[in-house]
Amino acid sequence: MIISSQQWHVLWEAITDDFPGSTEKGLSVIFSLQEVETVCAVKMLLAGLKMQDVHYTAYPVDNVSELRSTLHALLEGSQEFRTVVLVNCGAGHFARDLQPASAQNVRYVVVDSHRPVCPKYNNADDIECVLLLDDDDPLSLQQIPPACDLDGITEEERQSIIDGAEREDQEEEEQSQDGQPVSREWRDKLRALRARQRLLSDYFDMGSSYGKPSPLLLQPLAEELAGRADLSVLWPCCVGLTDQWVHQRVSSEHYRLWYAKLCNDVGNYFGDNKGAQGQQQQRDNNSTGQRAPSTARVAAEREYRIMLHRHWSLFDAFAYSSYVAPRMQTWRQAGRESLQLLFAHMGIKEAQAKLPYTSLQQHDLQAFHGKLQEALEKSRSRLAFSDLACDGFALHHSRQVTAASDVVHAVTALLTEHTVAEVAGDRQSSAAFWHAVEAIDAHSTEGWKQLQHGIKMAKCMQQAIIQDGGLMVTDRMLITNAAAKMQELFLHTSPPTNAREFRHPLTLLRLAQFVRDATKVARLRPCSYPILVVGPEDSQGCCLVLGLRANLLASEAQYNIFGRTFRSVLEHLDCNIMWDDSREAFDSAVVYVNKASIQGFCSDIRSALCEAARAAEEARQQEQKQQQQEQQQQGRRRPRDQAAGDGAAAAGPAEGSRDSQRQRTSEGAAAAAAAAAASEELLGSDAEPAEVAGDEEMIPASDAEEDEQ
Repeated sequence: MIISSQQWHVLWEAITDDFPGSTEKGLSVIFSLQEVETVCAVKMLLAGLKMQDVHYTAYPVDNVSELRSTLHALLEGSQEFRTVVLVNCGAGHFARDLQPASAQNVRYVVVDSHRPVCPKYNNADDIECVLLLDDDDPLSLQQIPPACDLDGITEEERQSIIDGAEREDQEEEEQSQDGQPVSREWRDKLRALRARQRLLSDYFDMGSSYGKPSPLLLQPLAEELAGRADLSVLWPCCVGLTDQWVHQRVSSEHYRLWYAKLCNDVGNYFGDNKGAQGQQQQRDNNSTGQRAPSTARVAAEREYRIMLHRHWSLFDAFAYSSYVAPRMQTWRQAGRESLQLLFAHMGIKEAQAKLPYTSLQQHDLQAFHGKLQEALEKSRSRLAFSDLACDGFALHHSRQVTAASDVVHAVTALLTEHTVAEVAGDRQSSAAFWHAVEAIDAHSTEGWKQLQHGIKMAKCMQQAIIQDGGLMVTDRMLITNAAAKMQELFLHTSPPTNAREFRHPLTLLRLAQFVRDATKVARLRPCSYPILVVGPEDSQGCCLVLGLRANLLASEAQYNIFGRTFRSVLEHLDCNIMWDDSREAFDSAVVYVNKASIQGFCSDIRSALCEAARAAEEARQQEQKQQQQEQQQQGRRRPRDQAAGDGAAAAGPAEGSRDSQRQRTSEGAAAAAAAAAASEELLGSDAEPAEVAGDEEMIPASDAEEDEQ
């Protein structure tokens, strides 16, 4: 069953009604370790359960295999009523298919932003497998095919349907002379099976994407458990939404939509509370559950896309920004000189720009923000800084200001601190996750300590991305494959200096996004093909492979075609690719492939995309052919209509009088249409401004002028 987050209160009543029949009398919470938004959602949920004194057990998982093994260990032989909440895991796989066969009376509640959603959840009669999906999600409920019994058939059952349909075809040929009716039962089943396969194929061919952030889906429940939308609820929601924006998982339209709603909630709670007047009771993390007064408050503010600019010097913040560095090529000496010139235009001396941000005086900071805006207006066309400032959130505590984007970068670094240790089986990612949970509370002592540690790691990680990524752009490592309509970036053949940093999906994604953006600026004619990225080899002999969009869609879900392509290649019957299925990610556009199979895997991906490109071209040609045929048929109708009109004009006086009147009316309409056409021709055909491609915005004006020359 799929419900909206506004129905949480009904679901929560059903969950609590099951507590008397359970020995645990609580919840089991299973969550992914891969995303910052998961950290925020888990923090909100567990804090609310503590506040209501609800017992819970938490189980972190890193992939689908760990999710399956956790469910088997938890539910093997279980017969009592219990509820399992899956946070950012479980939407792509039907939860009941992952549980042991002996488990009974288990309710699953899935709060997951990964898309696509398994169609088995779209069953209004199944009240034990509940998935949350809001109306403002990029994936609508109407796009998800309804659950069907045909989805659960085995390969043997499928083959028996095909064999039965073939037997009926043979019987029809044999009995056609006798005129006796032939059964069509198996052929109807085969027709229904093929129709279902086409429906599912069209659905999954959209690719993988992300939906509404999980903290926003949990917000109504967290508010009910906490009694109101306070800091413990609103700040994790702000960070979770910012995470999707920073990592380019959401369109600008959906971000603005969710941002406006969250701004309204923040304004309702913090709008009239400033400084010390903004005291609100914030729950401590200690076992006593006492509330401690806090003056922290959240504010919606305009933020610059200059990474961690409050935590290092202005010069380094600009030089290592994933937004500024591609446009000014700050990994080169010429780019750094251009950056110094930009500061000179703002009236900031080089020595002052290289001082720590915290050491600058307040009046210097105010002057910097004013001069930065003025300098950006003057150099907007040359530097393509059209959207350097964006809408964001900040946490104000005492004299400290912490942007939500700063927390995203710090928590991302904490999550990647312990990916998979060099010693096989030694996993410390769970500890890193709980450190990240603490870092969300930037206004607490322990949280501030973890946040500072994460910021320090984030700066080192960002320096590695700009340095290694800049060399990749200089060496033109991003290769275009025109036949497959894709781009390729291989790090396993020539590992970068900081290869170990890029074994985690988040860091490899950030590196690939930087190389993509910087290459667009460097090229005179940017490429709009998606990118296949192969990371360096890890300690288990595998390479992390992920797919990346070429650009962001303004108003749609950020569909990634590699999510479907990876699975179709790896699940093919003739597939000889060695890949680590024990590390199957919840994002289907991320896989781990044995280094020896990388060449064959990439070759199969190219073949699949070439075949898809040919099919798309054939469909386009077929559509054009149909349009031409329709135009020809319309052209043949016109002479016949004209001949019929001439015959009517030669009829009797009464009919001729009426026909001539109709003809004059028709001629008047034709004259009006001709006048309108002439007016449109005089005004020009560009009455509506054409859309400017996102790729073209990033080309510096100097490069465009050189191209024209």
